[in-house]
Amino acid sequence: MNTKKLTLYVVRAGVFAALIFVTTAFTAVQIWPGGGGYIHAGDAVIFVACVYLGWAAVPAAAAGSMLADLVVPGAAVYSIPTFIIKGLMAAIAVGVIKLFQKCGAKGQTANDKGQEANDDGEQNVNNTNTSQFTIHNSQFPPILLMLLAFTAASLFMQTAYAFADYILYGVIGIAEGGVYAFAFIEFAKGFIQSAVGIPAGIVIARLLKFVPVWENDK
Repeated sequence: MNTKKLTLYVVRAGVFAALIFVTTAFTAVQIWPGGGGYIHAGDAVIFVACVYLGWAAVPAAAAGSMLADLVVPGAAVYSIPTFIIKGLMAAIAVGVIKLFQKCGAKGQTANDKGQEANDDGEQNVNNTNTSQFTIHNSQFPPILLMLLAFTAASLFMQTAYAFADYILYGVIGIAEGGVYAFAFIEFAKGFIQSAVGIPAGIVIARLLKFVPVWENDK
């Protein structure tokens, strides 16, 4: 990777980290008595970053979410777990998308070879790009693939945060608040956050596919 592309990736990751921080910190709604865990709309931006940035979304999600925990009242204790969980969450979403795209690319390559054998030279004309701009249509995953990737990432996040809450609050703290109440709140928190983040992330990502970019950025 050349310096120009590396700089571009770093800048984009920084921008998304800032967006994740803002959408997480300023939409936070605490649902656990006495502080602690909260729900927010930041996951939608994380999912968009996974589609738009690829693997660069991992540090963006980790850093942006961790900074949000540091400013949301009562959530600073989550900063380290959040850095790890959100980073892995983004990695899972990107990994699922990349895996299926790679399998699809192999099938497309085989079809292209067959098409090339029967082509009269039109392919060379079609591959000529007369504009400096291009639309990333082929780079953006379909809705079902995003749904699968984002759901897998969300399930991991919910499980990981439930475990983190168990560690942070401890058996005694959970017993005082009620085990069933703890389980219900964990489920409700994950469900609400995913119910907002997944569809919002898909819609925004689909809209981004129509945004033109420089050919050299691909």
